[in-house]
Amino acid sequence: MKNLLHWLLLAVAVLLTGCDDDDALRLACDGQEIKITDIYDGVPGDPFTVEALEVTDRCLTVRVSQQGCSAENWTMDLITTGEFAGTSPTSTHATLYLDDQVEDAESNCTVQSSASFTFNLSPYLQDEVLPTRFTVHGGASYAVDSVLVIE
Repeated sequence: MKNLLHWLLLAVAVLLTGCDDDDALRLACDGQEIKITDIYDGVPGDPFTVEALEVTDRCLTVRVSQQGCSAENWTMDLITTGEFAGTSPTSTHATLYLDDQVEDAESNCTVQSSASFTFNLSPYLQDEVLPTRFTVHGGASYAVDSVLVIE
């Protein structure tokens, strides 16, 4: 009986000291981190179309497309000033920038290429600012905004 009580107490202790589900989900996002800077106007970027945006916990996945030869060398940044509006829920915004690694004069392909990029929002979206309305700017002529609610 005494051994049963020891095993039961050990099992409870292990359950209480482990990661909770939220921590496990946050650790699972291996995307690049959002870049926080005071000024990001004028950052060069190539035109693209946002095909899909999805947030799972604090992991943002972006699928984009563009007319070009290949998406193999594309890079994408997600840049923000780091400011939050004190509304309820809070709100913030960031801009996507694509670099297709091709000079404009070199681009003569007409194939539609696509790629997916993942961003870890955990360092930026701390618990005290959640829930938040997260507006993502970017896309064709940077005129398309997507608003995601992150809890």
